[in-house]
Amino acid sequence: MKTLYIVRHAKAVSRHLPIPDIERTLSERGQRDAHVMAESAYAHGPVPELMLSSSAPRAFETARVFAQVYQYPVDRIRTYTNLYHDTDTDTLLQLVQRLDDAVSTAMVFGHNPLCSDSAHGLAPTFRHAMPAGAVVCIQFYVSSWAEVAPGRGVAMWFHDPKHKLSNPMPVAPIHALQTPIMLSFQPASSFDAERFANDLQAFYPIRTESKTHRQVTYFDTFDWRLYNQSLTLQWETPHLRLHALSDNCQHDCQALSSLPKASIRASDLPAGALHQRLERVIDIRALLPLFDCTSQYATWRLLNSNDKTVIRLVIEHHTFTNAQGSSCPLTRVCLKPLKGYAQDAEHVQQWLLARGFIPSHAPLYALALAALAITPNHYTAKPQFQLAPDMPAEAAMRSMLRFLFRVMRQNEAGILNDLDTEFLHDFRVASRRARSAVGQIKGVFDQPTTLRLKQDLASLGTMTNRLRDLDVYLLRQADYRAKLPADDRAAIEPLFDLLKRDRKQALHRLKRKLQAKAYAELMTRWETFLSAEPAESAAETAPNAARSIRKIAQKRLVKLSGRVVKTGHLLLANEDDERFHELRIDCKKLRYVLEFTGSLFPQPEVATVIRHLRKLQDVLGNFHDGCVQQETLTTYAEQFQAAEAQATQQAIGQLIDVLEQEKQACKAAFAKRFNAFAASVEGKNQPWKRIKT
Repeated sequence: MKTLYIVRHAKAVSRHLPIPDIERTLSERGQRDAHVMAESAYAHGPVPELMLSSSAPRAFETARVFAQVYQYPVDRIRTYTNLYHDTDTDTLLQLVQRLDDAVSTAMVFGHNPLCSDSAHGLAPTFRHAMPAGAVVCIQFYVSSWAEVAPGRGVAMWFHDPKHKLSNPMPVAPIHALQTPIMLSFQPASSFDAERFANDLQAFYPIRTESKTHRQVTYFDTFDWRLYNQSLTLQWETPHLRLHALSDNCQHDCQALSSLPKASIRASDLPAGALHQRLERVIDIRALLPLFDCTSQYATWRLLNSNDKTVIRLVIEHHTFTNAQGSSCPLTRVCLKPLKGYAQDAEHVQQWLLARGFIPSHAPLYALALAALAITPNHYTAKPQFQLAPDMPAEAAMRSMLRFLFRVMRQNEAGILNDLDTEFLHDFRVASRRARSAVGQIKGVFDQPTTLRLKQDLASLGTMTNRLRDLDVYLLRQADYRAKLPADDRAAIEPLFDLLKRDRKQALHRLKRKLQAKAYAELMTRWETFLSAEPAESAAETAPNAARSIRKIAQKRLVKLSGRVVKTGHLLLANEDDERFHELRIDCKKLRYVLEFTGSLFPQPEVATVIRHLRKLQDVLGNFHDGCVQQETLTTYAEQFQAAEAQATQQAIGQLIDVLEQEKQACKAAFAKRFNAFAASVEGKNQPWKRIKT
């Protein structure tokens, strides 16, 4: 485990003084606040082994105050100018990721917005602003700082100088991240309950109040949609409960006779608050079981000399079991202070600490993930490439393709088990991105390799087309019904029944292909090739292999954006359905190249281009989808020519007419979307043109 403190410098002298901002020092109040916060942090968490600070005086002075409290040598505080000058959260993240793994706890002193934005990004449960002097403690259940990433941290406690402590317990979380009803400790070694009770009875008589047992299964989607909203879903017969991750506070609950199946979709649940809340968060993704937690709780009452209960201790024994059957035990001793007996609570607390117990503020859910080596947000289908401008194009291409092939691999099991339709969608998008990368960033591999890679990726698209098309139609059932008059909606149901039968057959065919030897050999062949070091002779057969990726990307982006603008202007002058399709393809190529190489060019200009391009693609994509749906529905209508099926055929005809109206609406919206995009890339606006290579 790694612990990171993020500290915003304490209050500085007025920014209106006639001195440069970087030279501002702490005010008298700032000095006082820094001492208060340092003392508070010292009492509530592990001691930092390394302190890092912005080079600005107000940040370094704050660090120096903390160093004095922690007895940390001031000359060992590392200073970094970019912690002052940069506001990008990657600045702090990259600094942390490079820390020596011999360090378990680090403390960083900086400025806003870098401090607040970094804390919010690293710990999904943290939602507070960070005023001057604020401290947040974040823990990461990782073995290496290099594994620290956005969304992987758990905010343990937070405090700012204006907040008055309502709970004097030194190990209590000091702000409203969680308001605990008990303080938790983990034994440093194996736990012997009988010996523990005997030792404690030297100070307090013990009475066993109750013993309880729980069996809970935790769920989340494959891409961690609940976790990223700071939520957990728990099944404990007969209730399905949605809880806040930070404080385990219940949001919604639904009583069920049993779970619908091993995986849960929002549509499987009865109508109600839980259904609505989950649908907003997970959309069409399935909730999959993460792990089971079997728990035993023994509640003890600690008595004083008058036989009055002064403290409750809860001895928790948990066993976490993942889907593969691996189990991990965990014991916690939870101290529940009682009003009026703070001195006894302090005494027991110090007794636990003296016996080597470790304060544990992490939610049980987070402890389970760490124990089972389950990494939240281990999966993302969205490319987030950070390429060096002078990186050889072949090395950059291998990096991109390795990521995309890994995404495809990660989705195979979900497709085979038919967990939800997004597994196939992400698989197909990754294969299309890979094919586009090979087609757009040219001359990086030799010609035979390039041709074979294109052919293999095209075959993956072909074998998944039919199932994806059927998925799309079935996902639009509610939309199709809504497009029809209420009296005609029942007539469309036979179409959905036919689509479901066809989907079952298409899924069976795809499963056979994914499990075939040819597919396994294809994927293994490319993964082996991509993981190998580039050959020194590559430049002889691949002219762009050694060129910088930015030079190649710049040239390609100029050409693609120019082609999109030219075709768009032609469409404004003369509408043509086929040209709409051509423009859609060119926009997709441009979008993919931007996704791969956007980090090489000025931000946020690239983000502006992508935003306008995405809106343009929405219009073009909706138009194209309407055309394809009309063709497909026309084909299906031919299967309902019998007299008893004419109502279904007529309903399909009505759908086709509605789709035609929507296509015309897309054409009407095209000019606005295209002009906004064109303005972002024409003339001097192109962010890739302003870079000299």
